[in-house]
Amino acid sequence: MEAKDLRIGNYVNIEPLKEFQTITDVMCDSVNTYQVEGAHYGLIHPIPITEEWLLKFGFEESECINYKGKKEFIISPKNYVWELGFVIGNYPISNPNIGCLSLLQSKDEQISAIPKHLVKKNNWTEEDKIEADNHTITSKAWRQPIAYNVAYVHHLQNLYHSLTGQELELCK
Repeated sequence: MEAKDLRIGNYVNIEPLKEFQTITDVMCDSVNTYQVEGAHYGLIHPIPITEEWLLKFGFEESECINYKGKKEFIISPKNYVWELGFVIGNYPISNPNIGCLSLLQSKDEQISAIPKHLVKKNNWTEEDKIEADNHTITSKAWRQPIAYNVAYVHHLQNLYHSLTGQELELCK
């Protein structure tokens, strides 16, 4: 864990406390050792992402992915038409697939689409044009991985903030 990765609002463990703490201040003293909330940087430890933490942040378990020891959790940021999916698995902390954050298209979105039988047709009739203008489909969720090896709560908080400009808040 590097001090430069911390932001005010991040959750961390600070020895010898048993419960997580919220970063309220990050400062550098005269000998360039970072301190957080009065604790020396060497006493600050990252919190591994677990299913429990994802649920605390408001992620919901997806019915899409749940196989071979992996589960996907999804959250819908306020004022966005896309969702974030987070795949968590039984990986060792050194595995780059420990946490994969993906952008997901909204599950139930209706989108305009050209009917398959018209895609390769060269000369459209007026009826074909009307059919194409009025044809919609319910899209399937697509995923675009944007980050791998998201192993700690503060990583997820920072990525969420970078993507949405919002804080990832505890809700449970």
